[in-house]
Amino acid sequence: MVQTIPSTNVTLEELKTLFDLHLVTDNQFFREWQDELPEISDFQKRQLEQIKAGYFYLLEYPPMREKTISLSIVSPLLFAGEFYLHPFYIKPEKSVEFSE
Repeated sequence: MVQTIPSTNVTLEELKTLFDLHLVTDNQFFREWQDELPEISDFQKRQLEQIKAGYFYLLEYPPMREKTISLSIVSPLLFAGEFYLHPFYIKPEKSVEFSE
């Protein structure tokens, strides 16, 4: 029988232990995601390295909540990828209000 555990009750350390998870830094991992990509500038490479370093630093201080990820990872990636420039644009989520 499958046991369901709420994600709020599970830590990354527990998942590492239960499923023998470990960080893979091999550049050949997921090779299909790296082939035939456009060249990026040295500045963009430095940005991506900083975002990556920030992400792994934040992993050491759980929990990582949505707002933290959005501010520290997603927003810088959108900026580095020039997704704030034409022809792209950002639309905010629609607000939803619940009442009883």
